[in-house]
Amino acid sequence: MSVETITSENEDDPELVKEVEGMEDDKEKNLSDTNSSIYEVYSVEKPAFVKMHGKIFENVYPIKSKSEILTDDWFVISFQINPKQPSSSKTCYKYYVGQVIEKNCDIYKGTFLRGKFTREDNGFIYCFPNVKDQCEFECDQVVSRLDKPTVYKRGLLKFKLDFKTL
Repeated sequence: MSVETITSENEDDPELVKEVEGMEDDKEKNLSDTNSSIYEVYSVEKPAFVKMHGKIFENVYPIKSKSEILTDDWFVISFQINPKQPSSSKTCYKYYVGQVIEKNCDIYKGTFLRGKFTREDNGFIYCFPNVKDQCEFECDQVVSRLDKPTVYKRGLLKFKLDFKTL
């Protein structure tokens, strides 16, 4: 699995570098305020940038181990798809927002959402399809964890992830 958290050393985009550096400065300030020999330091996880299969995902939490994949949490899951041209050797991936509903050893079962276009928040609204979309996937297909969605109008869900980038 090729997943990396983007830091200033491995990304050329100056805006990403500036935001990531700012987050690192905040983290260092918070850690320096407490005496780690007396207090146990708990780091509050902040959204980061994850790069997988050459694509950048913003406002997500990187997955470092299988133990971080919990039931009822929301994730970005990648699925390998067949290229449109049979002669193409390029591997293509499709990404979906899904919720883990069942965990069985290294196999997970999830229910998946579809992006929905709205006038106000175009790109950030998701809905369940008319026919339930459930599928099994493995740990190496999980790109990142998402924050819990906010409930939007008429049962729609709003994430901080733009589905147009998926």
